[in-house]
Amino acid sequence: MTWQLKMVELGSSLVTYSVLTLLTVMLANWFYKRRQKVLLIEQIPGPKALPILGNALEVNVEPRDLFQVISGGSYIWSQITPLMRVWAGPFPLIQLFKCSVVEV
Repeated sequence: MTWQLKMVELGSSLVTYSVLTLLTVMLANWFYKRRQKVLLIEQIPGPKALPILGNALEVNVEPRDLFQVISGGSYIWSQITPLMRVWAGPFPLIQLFKCSVVEV
């Protein structure tokens, strides 16, 4: 009877370890793919971003001044490059300034 209890304990711990291992592998895979995408997007010119906030501190102004800040920054970057990258938190946003950038 005691060997059956030990088998049940072993089975439940085996399931727990299997689930934790699977979650760890899935999380590592997600981080690896995310890192590859970030490295590709970072090749596009744009302002320096913070790890979690992105470029949120650059637009930390009053709501009535927000449009002026965004349009001014876009104008400055449009003089430098035909496309620009900004980070809205963890999400990249690509802004195109010239139609020739889209053409293949």
